[in-house]
Amino acid sequence: MRMPIVSLLPMAMNESICATCCYKIITSPSNYYWEVLNGGWLGERPDDYPAWRADVDANWAEFPFDVDFSAHAGMTAMPFFHREKNAWWVQYHVSDDSVLEISLDEFLSGGIAQMVNADCAHVDDSQCLYLAVGVPPPYREHIDSTRPHTTAPGVFRSPHRALQYTS
Repeated sequence: MRMPIVSLLPMAMNESICATCCYKIITSPSNYYWEVLNGGWLGERPDDYPAWRADVDANWAEFPFDVDFSAHAGMTAMPFFHREKNAWWVQYHVSDDSVLEISLDEFLSGGIAQMVNADCAHVDDSQCLYLAVGVPPPYREHIDSTRPHTTAPGVFRSPHRALQYTS
């Protein structure tokens, strides 16, 4: 019985994984440089650059308005598209062990939270509740990316830590 011939082809990690990362390093015998993937640019965030607030779920950016959670500080709420009802609903924690799902309209009109900033794009608006100005992190950030990638948060447009993987 003859054994099959198996040939292994070397795989370049930069080409296979970095397509889902923020940047890759291009090297030559005399130099190296960064190539930004998925649009945007790499840089240190200045002090006044808006950052996506960690306590706001990125799914809220699907809506062209902000939701004011100030009356319910610490409440984790996440909108989702209810396929059976063909409408947006909101899932949130009523207590440590209880989760409630209600329609978006009921969530906003039932005194749980309030819709504000009706035309907010959640990008660079000084009135946006989802953005906050904070101390810049001590690492390079991927800013204004144009496409989703696995190392970006749910809202890839918001500044996020630039990650790169090499072999």
